[in-house]
Amino acid sequence: MRLEQWAAPVVARLPQSPDGDEDEFRFGPEAFSERPSELATGSLILKRGSHIYGPSFRVDRAECFGTKDGYAALGVVLASLLAKPPADPMTIVLSDPRSEVRRISIEAPYSRQETLGLEQVTTGFTYDPMPVQKHPWDFPFPEHHYPWLALSNEADHCRTDEDWARRDVVRGFGSAIGVAKLAQLLLDLSRESNETTEVELECEGGFRGVAALSAEIRFWLPGNDFCVPSDFPR
Repeated sequence: MRLEQWAAPVVARLPQSPDGDEDEFRFGPEAFSERPSELATGSLILKRGSHIYGPSFRVDRAECFGTKDGYAALGVVLASLLAKPPADPMTIVLSDPRSEVRRISIEAPYSRQETLGLEQVTTGFTYDPMPVQKHPWDFPFPEHHYPWLALSNEADHCRTDEDWARRDVVRGFGSAIGVAKLAQLLLDLSRESNETTEVELECEGGFRGVAALSAEIRFWLPGNDFCVPSDFPR
């Protein structure tokens, strides 16, 4: 099933503007049809990259070229995981042949408190549009309150340089709070009123936007001066 097709009934009900009079939208279990374990999209292209800090520190970076429809649908998926966490990871297949990453594997958001052994389960997420900035979170949070992702492979086991160079799976997205932040960001990117065309989630070496030991990710929309139309899904 197509990602955008599954998400469309919810996307149509979302508020559009941070300054509007529309009601916020609550993502609860009742808001969704049955969620397939696998969805496919041609509206997102993910490429492998890296970001170098100084002379000795290089971190993985995923470059995501997407449409507003694609970001909205992925945001709805993440919000649905907060409303109804899956028993097993779900998969987003990236069907555009230009995408170096072929699959996004999304695990249930975790809410475990290690010091107490307490396990919590999320039941929903309330969406109210916010303006988008290039570095969206400009004050510090605990490191596990950011989204987490990794570039990997189907076996989730990269031993050789060849394995490393051919990684084609992104795994994510960490804690419940981190997933909620990413869902909010993707939905905000997709709003008609949004004019920001680049969002950068950096590691602790930059403007922090991801959890500890996470790859970075940068989201692009058409119209950015550093991109050309052919970078994006058709």
